[in-house]
Amino acid sequence: MHQEFAWQIVAIFGVGLIGRKILEALMFQTSWQLHSLPFSWNNPIDRARDSNAIVNIIRERIAEYEIWNHSGQPGSITVIWSAGVGGFSSKWNNLDAELDS
Repeated sequence: MHQEFAWQIVAIFGVGLIGRKILEALMFQTSWQLHSLPFSWNNPIDRARDSNAIVNIIRERIAEYEIWNHSGQPGSITVIWSAGVGGFSSKWNNLDAELDS
């Protein structure tokens, strides 16, 4: 069963090898409003700031979309985690910062 949504938000974390292809596929399907936001891997304080900025922009978009949502249909938020500085053959001790995030 296919659910129809009044609006959709897709948050892609990591637009590298895999994430870039996901983004290209999404852009091919329809037009999207893009926001490119930083996300710090190494500094917990910066990571908290970056996370808050991401949450705030998602909240702003939801509020904006709900103003125009007269259909009664729900919205959708999809999170895609394609980020990873380590890669497929990394050692566990190299992944600490990534796993902390």
